[in-house]
Amino acid sequence: MQDIKAKISLVMATYNGEKYIVEQLDSIKNQTRSADEVIIADDCSTDATVEIIEKYITENDLSSSWRLVVNPVNKGWQKNFMDLINMATGDIIFLSDQDDICLPNKFERMTDVLLQTPNATLLACSPDTHFVKKLQWLERLGSIEDRPYGKHVLEQVKFDRIWPQCYRPGCCFCFKKEIIPIVTQLWFETCPHDFLIWGTALAKGQVYILNERLHYFRKHYANNSPSNAKKMQKRTIILNWYISIANTVLQHKNELILTSDIVKKIEIQRNFYAMRVSAMTNKNIFLLLFLLAKLHLYPKYLVSWVADVISAFR
Repeated sequence: MQDIKAKISLVMATYNGEKYIVEQLDSIKNQTRSADEVIIADDCSTDATVEIIEKYITENDLSSSWRLVVNPVNKGWQKNFMDLINMATGDIIFLSDQDDICLPNKFERMTDVLLQTPNATLLACSPDTHFVKKLQWLERLGSIEDRPYGKHVLEQVKFDRIWPQCYRPGCCFCFKKEIIPIVTQLWFETCPHDFLIWGTALAKGQVYILNERLHYFRKHYANNSPSNAKKMQKRTIILNWYISIANTVLQHKNELILTSDIVKKIEIQRNFYAMRVSAMTNKNIFLLLFLLAKLHLYPKYLVSWVADVISAFR
């Protein structure tokens, strides 16, 4: 049964999104369970994004529940999203990119499931990659975002070798407001909001995946998704995000009430990521060969190791 008392907020960061923004706005407006609050923050777009959103809100009489914030300076997508999350007043917060499409029952279905799963803080649906362009083979090596997780419709995500990499993109998330204060405390400049929310909730055993495709995911070369552009520079940037998140979570292990087993696993992951960064940036073939002994920690085992080698020497 749907809890009509739960307030839903949706936050969307925009930047030069004029090409697809109306499709996404339509999909948010036409939900079977409307968001009680929609906050959009534009990060100094140089195209017509702001004008399109303003016109859309006015023409559809949405000003009572939709709000557009135009940043005076470009914050970058990481800070823009974190500021949006802190603006949200809902009990449940949905994240939204500017160029995807939410299926009509996404908010209703995910809200119901999240509220009916007592231990869940974060719920992620599955994306339909209907819009995905054909990426170069290397750029798809680490992609895990559109595979089923487990065997059941609803699965609790286990802490495993890819932490804090997300099994689903942030645009497929909804989460309870209770996690916002600790995530805000842990956030650091340039930290991806979705990695941090996922990593924090997962370390506490509170992440679930709903294996239902409720979101059309438009992945292309302009996305900031981790499976885009697996060149060495991008690959090491992502790994350094993981290292920083691990260090931050470990520094706050007592506030997070993490078990000793989880703390140990995070330390192992952090050290592994640091070795990978060192091996690639220094083109250290001996360290890369040593990492063969740690294939069990790679997301896709030998395939991911080969991608490290190629990224180091391409």
